[in-house]
Amino acid sequence: MRCLLRPRRAFTLVELLVVIAIIGVLVALLLPAVQQAREAARRMQCTNQLKQVTLALHNYADTYRKLPSSGYNNLEHSIWVRLAPFMEQQAFYDRYNFNQTNSRSGVNLTLVRDVPMSGLRCPSGTIQFCMINDASRNSSYTTHYYGIQGPIGLNAATGAQYRRYENIAPAGTTSSQGLFTMATTTNRDAIDFAGVTDGLSNTLAFGEISWNDYTGYREYTLGVYWASGTECAIMATKDVSWPINVGLQSTNAIYRGYNRIGAFGSHHPGGANFAVADGSVRFLPDTINLDTYYAMASRNGGEVVSLP
Repeated sequence: MRCLLRPRRAFTLVELLVVIAIIGVLVALLLPAVQQAREAARRMQCTNQLKQVTLALHNYADTYRKLPSSGYNNLEHSIWVRLAPFMEQQAFYDRYNFNQTNSRSGVNLTLVRDVPMSGLRCPSGTIQFCMINDASRNSSYTTHYYGIQGPIGLNAATGAQYRRYENIAPAGTTSSQGLFTMATTTNRDAIDFAGVTDGLSNTLAFGEISWNDYTGYREYTLGVYWASGTECAIMATKDVSWPINVGLQSTNAIYRGYNRIGAFGSHHPGGANFAVADGSVRFLPDTINLDTYYAMASRNGGEVVSLP
């Protein structure tokens, strides 16, 4: 008896197209979920980094009985340089030359190019280096985290404007009510945590400026820079003046300024991470009420704040 072999049935073109279409739909459904999972992981890493930074701040305060200031005399090195030994960067700190008035000259320039300080950059932001048209600086590492210099705006609790420095040029442009103060030759007001009369749990310490279109990125070693000998450019700390993520929503150059008022924001959807002075980290939505935002940015404004 002869065995008859059945011919093998192949996919028709229609069936193949249907299978491809189903696979395409499944990929389209799966891809956003994968992207969301990756962003959730990046946001968590950013949160953990800010926790470590705030822990370093507390260790610094315990050691020196004061908080690092935005600027010290004519040697305007950043808060990150001061905090380096408490962020496992003792070797960087030991090599750093505090006697140089320029925080990016000589050995300091070498350090800012060779030591990434990766814990100061949010993984959701892709910019790692300075974003200025200067060949001597474009390989220098930057930071995405900035200390809170204080609010610029109206205190809703008192009805008055938040206080500003009048003896730092340009007069009346820099907040004096944030966690980080100036300690220059004419303005020695470095504080400790006792000076945070609004309470550590109600006062912001650090925030993110980690959106890629920000043009004010500079070396993480820069604290205060006296532009043209007159204007005070505060690099490692920033005033809270604009809504969160406004720089992502507008092309206005004012939100991209490097001096004092770069807009806080991030590529985390809907807001940005902020570290609170008590060591916690909060995700503040970009819809936050400005009065609440300003109140959280002040250390001694007397406001009653309910954190989001």
